[in-house]
Amino acid sequence: MENKLSIIIPIFNEKKLLLKFFTDLFSAYSNHYVNYVIINDGSYDGSELWLKENIEPLANKKIKKIYLTKDNKFKIKHSNSKLLSKFNEIQLINHNKNIGKGAAVINGLKKAKGNFLMILDSDMEYDTEDSLYMYETIQNGKMGDVIFGSRYTRDLPHRHRYYLHTLANKLNTYLFNIFFSSHISDIHCGLKIFSRDVYKKIRLSSYDFSIDLDLGTQIAKSGFLISEVGVSYYSRSYYEGKKITWLDGLLSYYYIFKFRFIKNNIKNNLLIYLSMTTGLITGLHFGQGIGKILATIFCVFLGSIYGIRGSFLGLLLLIVFMLVGSQFGNGLVQIFATAIFAFTAIFLSNKLDKRNK
Repeated sequence: MENKLSIIIPIFNEKKLLLKFFTDLFSAYSNHYVNYVIINDGSYDGSELWLKENIEPLANKKIKKIYLTKDNKFKIKHSNSKLLSKFNEIQLINHNKNIGKGAAVINGLKKAKGNFLMILDSDMEYDTEDSLYMYETIQNGKMGDVIFGSRYTRDLPHRHRYYLHTLANKLNTYLFNIFFSSHISDIHCGLKIFSRDVYKKIRLSSYDFSIDLDLGTQIAKSGFLISEVGVSYYSRSYYEGKKITWLDGLLSYYYIFKFRFIKNNIKNNLLIYLSMTTGLITGLHFGQGIGKILATIFCVFLGSIYGIRGSFLGLLLLIVFMLVGSQFGNGLVQIFATAIFAFTAIFLSNKLDKRNK
C-alpha cells in the first residue's frame, strides 16, 4: 500500500501491560494497514513467553484480521470473538539478552517495511490514539517528514511524577534547540514518526536511552525540520516499572555534547573548533580576573554557535565589531559599547546568512 505504516515497538519487562497495550493498539489502527515490528529486548519477567504465546503465532504471516477471544488471546480466525484489526503484518524480533532500547529501535527500523516509521514505547505512558493522530497528520504532508510528540503542548491529560525528570528534559531540549537551530519542546518524548526518506539520511548508533537524542540530532543535522504534535502522558512510578534513572539524565548531557561537538564529519568539526578557538582568543582580550573569565566563556560559547551554524564569516564580523566596541572608554561604558557593537554584528551576520541561503 502507498502509505503503509511501520510501528517499531521495543519491549523490556512489560508483561503486565502487554495484553492491554496490544489490544488498544490493534483497535486504534483497525482501519489502517500496519506493519508491526515488535522487539523483545531480553525481557526476563515473562514478557518473552507472553509474546511467544500471543504474538508469535501471528508473526511473519500474511494476515488481515486479528480477533480477541473471550479468554484474552489474539487469533487470526476465531468464531464468537471481537474483531480488533483488519489489515496487519507482524514481525517479532527476540534479543537473547538486554542490549538497550536504542539497539531494539535500530534493529526494528532495519526490518521495517513501511513508508512511514513510528517509534512507540510499550509502557503505556502514551495513548495509542495520539499515535494514530500523528500518523494521519504526517500523511497530509503539511507538517513535513518528521513529527515528534510533545508532552508540553496542547490541552491534553498529563501526569508528570518526577520534577527532576521534567527539569532535565526541558534543559536538554533547550540545549538541543541552541546547538541544532531547532524549536521543539520535548526531545525525549517516546512517540515519534518520520518518513522513510528521512530514515535513509540518518545513521543511528546509540544502543541505550540516548536513542532519542541520537535520532533528533541526526535528523536535524540532515536538514529536516522537526514538527510537533501534543500528546497525552501518564508517567509511571519506579514501582510500576519506570526504567529511566537519574544516571540516564546525567548521561544525556554528555550525549548531547557528543552528538554536537564530536560526532560530525571532519569539515564540520574543524569549523566548530576553529570558531571556538577564535572565540577563546577574543575573550582573553577583555577585562581582568572574573570579568576575563566570564568574557572568555561567553566568546567561546558564541564561537561554538557560529561554528555549528557554519557561519565563520559571521563570527569574524562579530569579533571585529566587539574589538572595535571595546576601544570606547572603560568599565561600564566599555561593556555597553561592546554590547551595542556585538548586537549590531549579530544582526548584520543574520542578514548575510539569510541572503546566502
